[in-house]
Amino acid sequence: MFKKNTKDTIELTFPCFLVPRHPSKNAPINLIHQHDCIGIITAIIEQNFWGEKINASTPFHPTRKEYYTSKAKELGLELPQFEESDDSGKVIDSSKLVAKLGYGFIYVGKI
Repeated sequence: MFKKNTKDTIELTFPCFLVPRHPSKNAPINLIHQHDCIGIITAIIEQNFWGEKINASTPFHPTRKEYYTSKAKELGLELPQFEESDDSGKVIDSSKLVAKLGYGFIYVGKI
């Protein structure tokens, strides 16, 4: 949603909510902060690291239940409900990125 503020600039605003129902409370989440994305892209360009596939996700993988419950409390929102499921999900492994580019994540556990 766009809104024009008093300084004649456009401000982007988003509704604040969390999806009320999440599958598999025990599945890990895979997140990355935009500063880390920019840092990784910068490292790829500076090191001329082309032609290989790498995965990028912070090495912090709480469960969906831990993360979304914490964020809902932080934002004063209704706590999400989770389905009972044996789905263990998957973790995005960034070890190749760290090993090949020597990249150190800026935001680990702060997302």
